Amino acid sequence: MNSFAAANQHNQDADSNSASTPSLITRLLSNPMRIGLWDEQQLTWEYPQNTDQQNSTLFSVTAMNSTKDYEIIKVQLNNESALKKEVKIIVQYHNVFEKESTAFYSPKENAIICFFENQVTMLGGHLNGKGMSQYCLHDIHACNSLNWLESLRQGYLPLSWLAKGEVVSTFALETELSAHQSLEGVIWSFHSTSEAIVRRLKKETIHKYM
Repeated sequence: MNSFAAANQHNQDADSNSASTPSLITRLLSNPMRIGLWDEQQLTWEYPQNTDQQNSTLFSVTAMNSTKDYEIIKVQLNNESALKKEVKIIVQYHNVFEKESTAFYSPKENAIICFFENQVTMLGGHLNGKGMSQYCLHDIHACNSLNWLESLRQGYLPLSWLAKGEVVSTFALETELSAHQSLEGVIWSFHSTSEAIVRRLKKETIHKYM
């Protein structure tokens, strides 16, 4: 079991006695998204739990807005050093309830769209005015975390635009920070019963947080 699956195993155990198709709100409460910072060849998971305090001044979550239809997380990068930095925000989504899902990258939306039974989730973000720069979709059982990290060290995520099964969706937002510069970004997920509705929700909502 890779580290992401292990981190979410408690959600599966807690829900072992629930109905086979949990409600949308139950899925949101499982906290399927985590956010990391790739800086100086190291990946630190910052949200929902910080795994290394050394980057706490560089990355912070400044606001969160959640409803049954969406989760919008505002983040800030703050370079306190006298040197410029090239950093990536790594976003990973894995819903432990969705054992047989399908996910694909949508160029039109610059977003990842996930289908599971009668539920649709759209994932994306913006950093310094730019959307996701890289993405990788794969079944969790086919994931080799060491190869995944090695790809990051070489500057890219392993490209895969379509996946089926227990899918892990990963994407990157990247930017260059000048010395003593601060930048803001937004990471979002929209949830509904059809692709058309999540597209409309994004169009109607996201501009309020940009």
